[in-house]
Amino acid sequence: MARTKVNLADQVEDVLSPSNIAQDASNRFVSDAEKSGWTAKATTAQATTGADGLMSAADKTKLNGVEAGANAYTHPATHALDIITETATLKIMTDTERTKLAGVAANANNYTHPANHAATVITEDATHRFATDAEKTTWNAKASTAVATSGVDGLMAAADKSKLDGVAAGANNYTHPANHAATVITEDATHRFATDAEKTAWNAKLAAAGGTISGDLTVSGNLTINGTTTTIDTTNLEIEDNIIVMNKNQVRPEGQVAVC
Repeated sequence: MARTKVNLADQVEDVLSPSNIAQDASNRFVSDAEKSGWTAKATTAQATTGADGLMSAADKTKLNGVEAGANAYTHPATHALDIITETATLKIMTDTERTKLAGVAANANNYTHPANHAATVITEDATHRFATDAEKTTWNAKASTAVATSGVDGLMAAADKSKLDGVAAGANNYTHPANHAATVITEDATHRFATDAEKTAWNAKLAAAGGTISGDLTVSGNLTINGTTTTIDTTNLEIEDNIIVMNKNQVRPEGQVAVC
């Protein structure tokens, strides 16, 4: 039998033509357009900060909480005060106000203390007592605590008390006179007044140490003269007795006779 030469490529191509292929649920032809479209799609991996991917449920929940038009705003750490808008209850505080506030006690209020109080609202204690007008009058009449001076009444100083204790009872401001009348002097056995006449008479008397008598001298008693030499310078010597003893203290030798 003669053989016929067949081009298998053509036959297979004819047999395998897409129109001759029966498709099913798990085998489908895709077009180039579909493949391009699918190739352009994202993978099933979830998106990360470095690669695109599917959105996770957590990211969707997070996204739903972001308002429309929100941006990646980073709030600055500080603000200039001039960009702050004050409100009725929120005000910017100055250093002076802050210092003032620091000195205000907790729970302090805008209290205005009355200018006067009735005495009945005051609670007395051991160191704070009311005084009546009568008590004040009595106290005002007392001496001050200042020490007395020669011009102002006051308390007695300790030095004045010591001085006063040294003053006798009934003492006065006595000034002793420079002179006294003789009549105020009380004489005694060792203190006697002498008259001018007595002083003149005494001054005229012969001193015990000796002297000269210019007038007559009469001795009513015995006259004893002790001395070495007795000189009598007179014109007339009158002796009533005719016996004169000479050499009275001399011892006479035997046989001698006293001359009289």
